[in-house]
Parts: sequence; structure tokens; C-alpha cells
Amino acid sequence: MGKDLVFVGTPSCSALLCTVRIPVPAQSSLLRLRNDRCGSSATGLARYYQKAGIEATVCCFTGDGDASDIGFQVMSGAAERNEKLMYVCYDNEGYMNTGNQRSSRTPYHAATSTTPVGPGLKGKPTASKDLPLIMAMHPLTYVATATLSNMEDYARKLLKAKEASKRGFAYVHVFAPCIIGFKIPTDAGIQVCRAAVRTNYFRFGRWKRANLPLIPV
Repeated sequence: MGKDLVFVGTPSCSALLCTVRIPVPAQSSLLRLRNDRCGSSATGLARYYQKAGIEATVCCFTGDGDASDIGFQVMSGAAERNEKLMYVCYDNEGYMNTGNQRSSRTPYHAATSTTPVGPGLKGKPTASKDLPLIMAMHPLTYVATATLSNMEDYARKLLKAKEASKRGFAYVHVFAPCIIGFKIPTDAGIQVCRAAVRTNYFRFGRWKRANLPLIPV
């Protein structure tokens, strides 16, 4: 992605990755109920770099709990304004680093710590929020989905998103199973990604333009 990348993240599964392991500038925003600031912080950084004439690609990197729930308001606002930044959502279908609680991306009838399967409740009672489609309804420059089993495709889409972010908001949604949360063997993550794409459980491709159907890629 180059050395001009600036990460904006939140306290999450990716916190150590974004703030310690990657040798590029990174900022960790607050992640609190009704008080997430990732999208707005990234907006401020992107506008500063543009005004200062500094070449930089500002990229939000958050989980589905932030993107679809706590941080959806500020993400949607930045998307509606078509701010010149990237947003990557890694979707593990729950709040995995705080105890496997359900998010709005958790699928129907899935078992989590807050939607257990038992005599009184049969998993999550509502369907998963179709976040990629919702984002495609915004006036964005680029929207795509990717998985960890198709890394070359993922890399191509990241590069396309980076280029598109020079003109406006670019969104990439990545299906990334959590081994612990999904209760699968440690070597089964890639198999789950492949099965999700093959069965169309996870819609894989890109949107050519907002409000149009998904184009398989």
C-alpha cells in the first residue's frame, strides 16, 4: 500500500496490529457506545493532508462491530460526503475481542455469548445487516467485498480502493472468520472463507455503481 498510508483504528482485534506492528503512522480512536470517532477522525486527517498538500492515504481499519454498529453513524456520514479516504471493514461477525458478543453482522440463529442456543433462545433472532449493500447506496467512488482465501484478489481491490480514495470514499468489506468465535479448528479459516464464497453465503465481488447489483469479480 506504500509508505504514505495513515491508519485510523479503534480498540479492537486489530489494535495491536495498527498501533504497533505496522511501520506507518497510526491513530487509535475511541470506541464507546454512541461515541465512536473513527470515521470523523479519518475525515479530519484526510482534510488536513489535502489542505497541507501532503500526499497521504488515510485508511480506517475496523471490525464489523465498529463499522455496522457503534461507528456506523460517522462512517455513513463520511461516505455521504464522499470524503477522500479508505475504509476497510474486517468482518468476523461479532464483537470477538470482548467475548464473542453478537453484532448486527452476526447471522440469523448464530450462537454467541449474548445470543446462546438453548431452550429459551435459538441463537440470534434477527438477520445479518447487509453492510456492503448499504455502503453501495452511498455516493462512493469504490465498493468491493473480499475474503482471506483470495489474497491476490484482496490485494488488487486494496490498490483500486487506494487509487479511488484520491477522488472520494472507497469501501472494502473483508470476510475474516474468527477461529475462537466461530469455534472452528485453527487450520479451517481459509476453508470457511472458500465455502462462504462458493455457497454465496458471502457475496464476493464489487459494485460498479451505487444502487446497482453486485458484479462478480
